[in-house]
Amino acid sequence: MPEYKKQHIIAENYLKGFSLVDYYKNNKANCPVWIYNLKEQTLKFKSPNNIAWRPYYYSYIDKNGDYEHYLEKEFSKLESMTNILIRKIDTNIRNIRQNREIPILTEEDRVLLVHFIFWHMKKIPSVVDWIYDEVKNAYTEISKRHNNTFRESMIKNRTLELMMNMGTGKEFDFVKVLLQKDFRIAFLSNDKSSFITTDNPVVRFNKTSTDGIGIESTEIYFPINQRCLILLHGVGNKFEYLRLSDRKLLYKQNRFMALKAKYFIISRDKEYLIKILKDLKYEIKDKSSEVFSSQVKSRIHTV
Repeated sequence: MPEYKKQHIIAENYLKGFSLVDYYKNNKANCPVWIYNLKEQTLKFKSPNNIAWRPYYYSYIDKNGDYEHYLEKEFSKLESMTNILIRKIDTNIRNIRQNREIPILTEEDRVLLVHFIFWHMKKIPSVVDWIYDEVKNAYTEISKRHNNTFRESMIKNRTLELMMNMGTGKEFDFVKVLLQKDFRIAFLSNDKSSFITTDNPVVRFNKTSTDGIGIESTEIYFPINQRCLILLHGVGNKFEYLRLSDRKLLYKQNRFMALKAKYFIISRDKEYLIKILKDLKYEIKDKSSEVFSSQVKSRIHTV
Protein backbone atom coordinates (compact mmCIF):
# COMPACT_ATOMS: atom_id res chain seq x y z
CA MET A 1 0.00 0.00 0.00
CA PRO A 2 1.36 3.50 -0.85
CA GLU A 3 2.76 5.49 2.05
CA TYR A 4 0.16 7.60 3.88
CA LYS A 5 -2.75 6.03 2.00
CA LYS A 6 -4.10 4.38 5.15
CA GLN A 7 -5.05 7.28 7.43
CA HIS A 8 -6.69 6.45 10.74
CA ILE A 9 -9.68 8.57 11.71
CA ILE A 10 -8.99 7.50 15.31
CA ALA A 11 -5.33 7.05 16.30
CA GLU A 12 -4.20 3.43 15.83
CA ASN A 13 -2.05 3.29 18.98
CA TYR A 14 -4.91 4.82 20.94
CA LEU A 15 -7.21 2.00 19.79
CA LYS A 16 -4.67 -0.61 20.90
CA GLY A 17 -5.30 0.51 24.46
CA PHE A 18 -8.75 -1.13 24.28
CA SER A 19 -7.47 -4.65 23.59
CA LEU A 20 -7.26 -7.77 25.74
CA VAL A 21 -3.60 -7.83 24.83
CA ASP A 22 -1.68 -5.44 27.07
CA TYR A 23 -0.28 -2.99 24.52
CA TYR A 24 1.63 -1.06 27.19
CA LYS A 25 3.69 -4.14 28.07
CA ASN A 26 4.20 -5.25 24.46
CA ASN A 27 3.89 -2.39 21.99
CA LYS A 28 4.64 -4.70 19.04
CA ALA A 29 1.61 -6.85 19.73
CA ASN A 30 -1.28 -7.01 17.27
CA CYS A 31 -3.77 -5.92 19.97
CA PRO A 32 -7.07 -6.94 18.32
CA VAL A 33 -10.30 -5.36 19.53
CA TRP A 34 -14.00 -6.04 19.13
CA ILE A 35 -15.56 -3.60 16.69
CA TYR A 36 -19.25 -3.19 15.89
CA ASN A 37 -19.96 -1.55 12.54
CA LEU A 38 -23.22 0.39 12.81
CA LYS A 39 -23.78 0.52 9.06
CA GLU A 40 -23.06 -3.16 8.37
CA GLN A 41 -24.43 -4.28 11.76
CA THR A 42 -21.52 -6.69 12.15
CA LEU A 43 -19.35 -7.52 15.14
CA LYS A 44 -15.78 -8.49 14.34
CA PHE A 45 -12.47 -9.10 16.07
CA LYS A 46 -9.81 -7.13 14.22
CA SER A 47 -6.46 -5.42 14.57
CA PRO A 48 -6.54 -1.61 14.99
CA ASN A 49 -4.23 -1.44 11.99
CA ASN A 50 -7.07 -2.66 9.80
CA ILE A 51 -9.97 -0.62 11.14
CA ALA A 52 -11.03 3.02 11.52
CA TRP A 53 -9.15 4.33 8.50
CA ARG A 54 -9.94 5.97 5.16
CA PRO A 55 -7.69 6.39 2.13
CA TYR A 56 -5.99 9.79 1.96
CA TYR A 57 -8.70 11.21 4.21
CA TYR A 58 -6.57 14.10 5.54
CA SER A 59 -4.40 14.65 2.45
CA TYR A 60 -4.67 17.79 0.35
CA ILE A 61 -4.67 17.54 -3.44
CA ASP A 62 -2.30 19.89 -5.29
CA LYS A 63 -2.73 21.44 -8.75
CA ASN A 64 -1.15 18.38 -10.37
CA GLY A 65 -3.56 16.01 -8.66
CA ASP A 66 -0.94 14.67 -6.26
CA TYR A 67 -1.56 14.19 -2.55
CA GLU A 68 0.11 16.37 0.07
CA HIS A 69 0.31 14.69 3.49
CA TYR A 70 1.22 17.63 5.73
CA LEU A 71 -1.85 17.28 7.95
CA GLU A 72 -1.52 13.51 8.35
CA LYS A 73 2.14 13.92 9.31
CA GLU A 74 1.20 16.47 11.97
CA PHE A 75 -1.42 14.08 13.34
CA SER A 76 1.21 11.34 13.52
CA LYS A 77 3.55 13.56 15.54
CA LEU A 78 0.80 14.46 18.00
CA GLU A 79 -0.30 10.83 18.33
CA SER A 80 3.26 9.65 18.97
CA MET A 81 3.80 12.18 21.75
CA THR A 82 0.40 11.47 23.30
CA ASN A 83 0.99 7.72 23.16
CA ILE A 84 4.01 8.15 25.46
CA LEU A 85 1.94 10.23 27.87
CA ILE A 86 -0.95 7.73 27.91
CA ARG A 87 1.56 5.02 28.81
CA LYS A 88 2.71 7.20 31.70
CA ILE A 89 -0.87 7.66 32.92
CA ASP A 90 -1.54 3.94 32.61
CA THR A 91 1.53 3.21 34.72
CA ASN A 92 0.33 5.74 37.30
CA ILE A 93 -3.02 3.98 37.51
CA ARG A 94 -1.40 0.60 38.10
CA ASN A 95 0.72 2.17 40.85
CA ILE A 96 -2.28 3.87 42.48
CA ARG A 97 -4.05 0.52 42.56
CA GLN A 98 -1.09 -0.84 44.53
CA ASN A 99 -0.92 2.22 46.80
CA ARG A 100 2.40 3.37 45.36
CA GLU A 101 3.50 6.96 44.87
CA ILE A 102 3.13 8.43 41.41
CA PRO A 103 4.67 11.42 39.61
CA ILE A 104 2.36 14.38 39.16
CA LEU A 105 1.37 15.21 35.60
CA THR A 106 2.91 18.47 34.45
CA GLU A 107 1.17 21.43 32.85
CA GLU A 108 2.84 20.38 29.58
CA ASP A 109 1.22 16.96 29.95
CA ARG A 110 -2.19 18.53 30.44
CA VAL A 111 -1.76 20.80 27.40
CA LEU A 112 -0.74 17.82 25.25
CA LEU A 113 -3.77 15.80 26.33
CA VAL A 114 -6.11 18.72 25.66
CA HIS A 115 -4.70 19.12 22.14
CA PHE A 116 -5.20 15.39 21.54
CA ILE A 117 -8.79 15.68 22.78
CA PHE A 118 -9.36 18.80 20.69
CA TRP A 119 -8.29 17.09 17.47
CA HIS A 120 -10.41 14.03 18.23
CA MET A 121 -13.38 16.35 18.52
CA LYS A 122 -13.03 17.73 15.01
CA LYS A 123 -11.06 15.25 12.84
CA ILE A 124 -13.73 12.57 13.20
CA PRO A 125 -15.83 11.61 10.14
CA SER A 126 -19.12 12.88 11.56
CA VAL A 127 -17.58 16.38 11.58
CA VAL A 128 -15.38 16.21 8.47
CA ASP A 129 -18.11 14.60 6.35
CA TRP A 130 -20.60 17.23 7.52
CA ILE A 131 -18.21 20.03 6.53
CA TYR A 132 -17.64 18.34 3.17
CA ASP A 133 -21.37 18.17 2.45
CA GLU A 134 -21.81 21.83 3.40
CA VAL A 135 -18.92 22.92 1.18
CA LYS A 136 -20.16 20.79 -1.72
CA ASN A 137 -23.66 22.25 -1.43
CA ALA A 138 -22.29 25.80 -1.37
CA TYR A 139 -20.07 25.17 -4.40
CA THR A 140 -23.00 23.58 -6.24
CA GLU A 141 -25.12 26.69 -5.69
CA ILE A 142 -22.29 28.93 -6.89
CA SER A 143 -21.90 26.74 -9.98
CA LYS A 144 -25.57 27.11 -10.84
CA ARG A 145 -25.49 30.87 -10.48
CA HIS A 146 -22.32 31.47 -12.48
CA ASN A 147 -22.47 28.49 -14.84
CA ASN A 148 -19.08 27.12 -13.89
CA THR A 149 -17.76 23.97 -12.24
CA PHE A 150 -15.50 23.14 -9.31
CA ARG A 151 -13.06 20.27 -9.12
CA GLU A 152 -13.44 17.65 -6.40
CA SER A 153 -10.00 18.63 -5.13
CA MET A 154 -11.24 22.16 -4.37
CA ILE A 155 -14.08 20.80 -2.24
CA LYS A 156 -11.77 18.41 -0.37
CA ASN A 157 -9.09 21.04 0.24
CA ARG A 158 -11.61 23.58 1.46
CA THR A 159 -13.11 20.97 3.78
CA LEU A 160 -9.72 20.26 5.37
CA GLU A 161 -8.98 23.96 5.67
CA LEU A 162 -12.24 24.61 7.52
CA MET A 163 -11.69 21.60 9.77
CA MET A 164 -8.20 22.78 10.69
CA ASN A 165 -9.43 26.29 11.54
CA MET A 166 -12.41 25.10 13.56
CA GLY A 167 -12.17 26.19 17.18
CA THR A 168 -9.02 28.27 16.72
CA GLY A 169 -10.50 31.77 16.55
CA LYS A 170 -9.60 34.64 18.86
CA GLU A 171 -13.17 34.94 20.12
CA PHE A 172 -13.50 31.26 20.95
CA ASP A 173 -10.38 29.11 21.21
CA PHE A 174 -11.34 25.50 22.01
CA VAL A 175 -7.97 24.64 23.58
CA LYS A 176 -7.98 27.66 25.91
CA VAL A 177 -11.56 26.88 26.98
CA LEU A 178 -10.71 23.23 27.70
CA LEU A 179 -7.60 24.18 29.66
CA GLN A 180 -9.71 26.33 32.00
CA LYS A 181 -11.78 23.33 33.08
CA ASP A 182 -11.16 21.02 36.01
CA PHE A 183 -9.21 17.98 34.83
CA ARG A 184 -9.91 14.55 36.28
CA ILE A 185 -8.77 11.07 35.33
CA ALA A 186 -11.36 8.48 36.36
CA PHE A 187 -9.86 5.00 36.54
CA LEU A 188 -11.30 1.56 37.20
CA SER A 189 -10.46 -0.27 40.42
CA ASN A 190 -9.42 -3.40 38.53
CA ASP A 191 -9.36 -4.92 35.05
CA LYS A 192 -12.53 -6.96 35.44
CA SER A 193 -14.39 -4.20 33.58
CA SER A 194 -13.36 -1.76 30.89
CA PHE A 195 -14.20 1.48 29.14
CA ILE A 196 -15.23 1.39 25.49
CA THR A 197 -14.59 3.92 22.72
CA THR A 198 -16.15 4.86 19.37
CA ASP A 199 -15.63 6.86 16.19
CA ASN A 200 -16.85 9.79 18.31
CA PRO A 201 -14.55 9.35 21.33
CA VAL A 202 -15.13 12.78 22.89
CA VAL A 203 -18.70 13.16 24.16
CA ARG A 204 -20.45 15.96 26.01
CA PHE A 205 -23.22 15.88 28.58
CA ASN A 206 -25.18 18.61 30.33
CA LYS A 207 -28.30 17.79 32.33
CA THR A 208 -29.25 21.43 33.02
CA SER A 209 -28.40 23.26 29.78
CA THR A 210 -27.12 22.80 26.24
CA ASP A 211 -23.85 20.88 25.97
CA GLY A 212 -21.73 23.73 24.62
CA ILE A 213 -18.00 23.40 25.26
CA GLY A 214 -17.80 26.81 26.89
CA ILE A 215 -20.69 26.20 29.30
CA GLU A 216 -19.40 25.56 32.81
CA SER A 217 -21.89 22.79 33.59
CA THR A 218 -21.01 20.79 30.46
CA GLU A 219 -19.13 17.58 31.19
CA ILE A 220 -16.69 16.34 28.53
CA TYR A 221 -15.67 12.67 28.53
CA PHE A 222 -12.81 11.03 26.67
CA PRO A 223 -11.76 7.42 27.44
CA ILE A 224 -8.01 7.26 26.83
CA ASN A 225 -7.81 3.48 27.20
CA GLN A 226 -9.74 0.56 28.69
CA ARG A 227 -8.73 1.53 32.25
CA CYS A 228 -9.34 5.25 32.42
CA LEU A 229 -11.29 8.20 31.17
CA ILE A 230 -10.61 11.93 31.18
CA LEU A 231 -13.36 14.15 32.54
CA LEU A 232 -13.29 17.90 31.88
CA HIS A 233 -15.88 20.10 33.55
CA GLY A 234 -16.42 23.24 35.59
CA VAL A 235 -13.80 25.96 35.88
CA GLY A 236 -10.80 25.98 38.16
CA ASN A 237 -7.85 24.03 36.74
CA LYS A 238 -8.08 21.32 39.40
CA PHE A 239 -6.37 18.02 38.65
CA GLU A 240 -6.95 14.69 40.36
CA TYR A 241 -7.31 10.95 39.90
CA LEU A 242 -10.72 9.47 40.75
CA ARG A 243 -11.28 5.78 41.44
CA LEU A 244 -14.43 4.40 39.77
CA SER A 245 -15.78 1.30 41.52
CA ASP A 246 -19.46 1.55 40.61
CA ARG A 247 -20.15 -0.97 37.80
CA LYS A 248 -23.58 0.50 37.15
CA LEU A 249 -22.11 3.96 36.65
CA LEU A 250 -19.48 2.49 34.31
CA TYR A 251 -22.15 0.75 32.25
CA LYS A 252 -24.18 3.96 32.08
CA GLN A 253 -21.10 5.82 30.83
CA ASN A 254 -20.28 3.17 28.21
CA ARG A 255 -23.88 3.03 27.04
CA PHE A 256 -23.85 6.80 26.60
CA MET A 257 -20.63 6.54 24.57
CA ALA A 258 -22.15 3.86 22.34
CA LEU A 259 -25.30 5.92 21.83
CA LYS A 260 -23.19 8.81 20.49
CA ALA A 261 -21.37 6.62 17.94
CA LYS A 262 -22.15 7.03 14.25
CA TYR A 263 -19.93 4.49 12.50
CA PHE A 264 -18.40 2.04 14.97
CA ILE A 265 -18.10 1.00 18.62
CA ILE A 266 -14.96 -0.62 20.04
CA SER A 267 -14.58 -2.74 23.16
CA ARG A 268 -12.12 -5.06 24.84
CA ASP A 269 -14.89 -7.47 25.84
CA LYS A 270 -17.21 -9.17 23.36
CA GLU A 271 -20.02 -10.14 25.73
CA TYR A 272 -20.03 -6.73 27.39
CA LEU A 273 -20.32 -5.03 24.00
CA ILE A 274 -23.12 -7.37 22.95
CA LYS A 275 -24.99 -6.46 26.14
CA ILE A 276 -24.76 -2.77 25.28
CA LEU A 277 -25.81 -3.40 21.67
CA LYS A 278 -28.85 -5.39 22.77
CA ASP A 279 -29.75 -2.69 25.31
CA LEU A 280 -29.67 -0.11 22.49
CA LYS A 281 -31.60 -2.53 20.24
CA TYR A 282 -28.79 -2.63 17.65
CA GLU A 283 -28.99 -5.71 15.45
CA ILE A 284 -25.96 -7.97 14.99
CA LYS A 285 -25.70 -9.76 11.63
CA ASP A 286 -23.28 -12.52 10.69
CA LYS A 287 -22.83 -13.82 14.23
CA SER A 288 -20.20 -16.28 13.04
CA SER A 289 -17.79 -13.33 12.99
CA GLU A 290 -18.06 -13.11 16.78
CA VAL A 291 -16.25 -16.40 17.39
CA PHE A 292 -12.63 -16.48 18.50
CA SER A 293 -10.34 -18.83 16.61
CA SER A 294 -8.16 -21.10 18.74
CA GLN A 295 -5.15 -19.32 17.25
CA VAL A 296 -6.38 -15.92 18.42
CA LYS A 297 -7.09 -17.28 21.90
CA SER A 298 -3.63 -18.70 22.10
CA ARG A 299 -2.04 -15.43 21.03
CA ILE A 300 -3.96 -13.42 23.63
CA HIS A 301 -3.01 -15.66 26.52
CA THR A 302 0.65 -15.96 25.55
CA VAL A 303 1.46 -12.32 24.76
